[in-house]
Amino acid sequence: MKSQKIVICGEVFSNNIGDAIIAETFSYLIKTSMPSIKVDFLDLSLREELDKYILLEEEMPSIDASKTSLKLFMWKLIIKVFSHRGATTLWWFFKWRPQRYRLYKHKLKGASMLIIGGGQLLADNNFDFPLKIYGVSQCAKKLGLPFYFYGCGVSYHWSRLATFLFSQALNHATSITVRDIESLNRLSKRIPGILTKLNASHDIATCCAEAYGIHRKENSQYIGLGVAEPDVLKRHSKEVVKDFFSENKLLTFWSGIVHELITRKLQFKFFTNGSATDQLFAEAIVNSLVESRDRSDVLLPRPTSGKALVETISDFRGIVAFRLHACIVAYSLGIPVIGIKWDDKLESFFKESKQENYCFEASSITSAKLVDSLVSTISQGVDTNTLNSMKMKTIQEVEKQLLVATQSS
Repeated sequence: MKSQKIVICGEVFSNNIGDAIIAETFSYLIKTSMPSIKVDFLDLSLREELDKYILLEEEMPSIDASKTSLKLFMWKLIIKVFSHRGATTLWWFFKWRPQRYRLYKHKLKGASMLIIGGGQLLADNNFDFPLKIYGVSQCAKKLGLPFYFYGCGVSYHWSRLATFLFSQALNHATSITVRDIESLNRLSKRIPGILTKLNASHDIATCCAEAYGIHRKENSQYIGLGVAEPDVLKRHSKEVVKDFFSENKLLTFWSGIVHELITRKLQFKFFTNGSATDQLFAEAIVNSLVESRDRSDVLLPRPTSGKALVETISDFRGIVAFRLHACIVAYSLGIPVIGIKWDDKLESFFKESKQENYCFEASSITSAKLVDSLVSTISQGVDTNTLNSMKMKTIQEVEKQLLVATQSS
């Protein structure tokens, strides 16, 4: 190796703290395997800490019918000719690319390898990730830096342009490990040429309890209710269930669960994974509850670090949650969990962990059935054999990939 420095690239400092947990757990696994290696982080969106950006980029012009100017007229014409995605690509190459590439290269300086890792990064989320991943992979390529994809999820739909950009990055990667079989199957169909270097493992955050040295609290009396806000659920869910994720329907959903918990004299607290908009919606839920109660009694503060979120979840005896990494953190800690489906990735995790019976469609599960299932899984506890097997396989896969990577550098 030219040096002992690995750069982990992802949404490291996103306010959805699940991304920080992935990066920090990955760093822990690398350092445990090879203590002499230095690990640095590169945030795809160029943040240097939570919600603090290194670079504030000029936003694309908004299409405001009330405004008239030559610049706005030209931009409307570009969108009409190239589509919004095509216009975004042009904006990237002519406005964002020069500064962003310079900062990417600065962050990669002195590294021996780049790992683009964790989270649902291979997703066409309004064309954001395709351009960023293409950009950082191009910088690594120009620097002669080998790069790897590890532990990434693959969304169920890509546009043609996103497929082209992702293909450019993935075809030049040294190896690609995705976090579940569904992601592997999608990639193998979309880009058949990468099959020889494509592999599947478990989500890195499965080992987060060990990474932070945190254990579940014994004799906890609280149920954790993990909230995600309506817009993110609608944006990433399939068409057939989008209608359920309106604010009113979600308020009714949570109100029914709370009523059932109170009826059974089960104590609860709401929490989020750190997103400010999730926290606002959690406040709206608490404010809407018929049962009068002080918000501070049932809504926990917004976590601002990976450790804080893991500590929050460690205080529960069981959880009900929408966010994937709320479920994975609980599972890593050996805490029973009920998952609410809205994206395939949640269902994939529950299949891998042999908990298919505890992942439900929000639109079809009744409050009584959900709480029945929660009580049942708390009574049975987490299958430690499956949990320990998943953790061991995750550790072994990271070690194997590191060994191959370091020997070829």
